[in-house]
Amino acid sequence: MASKIKVSTVQLPLPGEIISREKMLREALRLVEDAGRKNADIVCLPETFNVTGIPHSEKHKFAAVIPGTLFEQFSVIAKNYKMYIILSIMEKRGDGFFNTAVIIDREGKVKGRYDKVHLTEEEKVKSGITAGHDIPVFDLDFGRIGIMICYDNWFPETARVLALQEAKIIFFPHMQAGPGVSYWEKQNCTRAWDNSVYLVSSSYGTVSPLPFMPGRSASGSCIIRPDGTIAADVGSGTGEITWETDLNFSRLFPAAPEHIMEFREMILRDRKPSLYKVISGNGYIVNSN
Repeated sequence: MASKIKVSTVQLPLPGEIISREKMLREALRLVEDAGRKNADIVCLPETFNVTGIPHSEKHKFAAVIPGTLFEQFSVIAKNYKMYIILSIMEKRGDGFFNTAVIIDREGKVKGRYDKVHLTEEEKVKSGITAGHDIPVFDLDFGRIGIMICYDNWFPETARVLALQEAKIIFFPHMQAGPGVSYWEKQNCTRAWDNSVYLVSSSYGTVSPLPFMPGRSASGSCIIRPDGTIAADVGSGTGEITWETDLNFSRLFPAAPEHIMEFREMILRDRKPSLYKVISGNGYIVNSN
């Protein structure tokens, strides 16, 4: 199993007054193919890009089905370039709709999928999305990965559950605005640092000639090392970056004088699960004072 792989993330143009949804979808295909030309082993697309720019109440009309046209377009690219693609879409499956990340393998087939667990009110009420019920990991030919989608990252437990299942990379498709770039950057780097994992973020950027505005889209598509530092960043615009990742990244930490340990081993070894029972409770504690 190779320790060094090439990881790519895509930052798509946000549809609106400058670019149409149809052009954005064409750009997604082009950028994923660009990653393939760079010999990427895996590339990640941003959250539900197939319905971005559509009102919540209308999104179900445009949900993707597998197999289907959208899936087949990316399946062909995955097979041609022998790479994995994380296809973050709104999917119609049976009678339900899911905010899901489908992993397409190097042969263009479905390797697995993750259904977003933590849904926003708009997703539940306006889009009729069904929440996932599991936080799985996936064994690919280069190592184990996990996926969390947008609001999932507001809950530190999501990344920790993936780390405890020995994921080496967490892919994070999302569409963030609100608090702005600085906030999201701190949050993402903290998730990578706390769990000593790579975190690969994929979102949306500003379309030229519009000026970048934090409230419009937080961008932030990047690759973060296990020590919480950003290795590569798309910036505020649109595009794709490919970066060689060493999955045997060694992050040594002075656990005690003259006692050096791997940080991930140390932090997971020294956990006290018996003291964390409140985390798995069904409610939250309200301080009445």
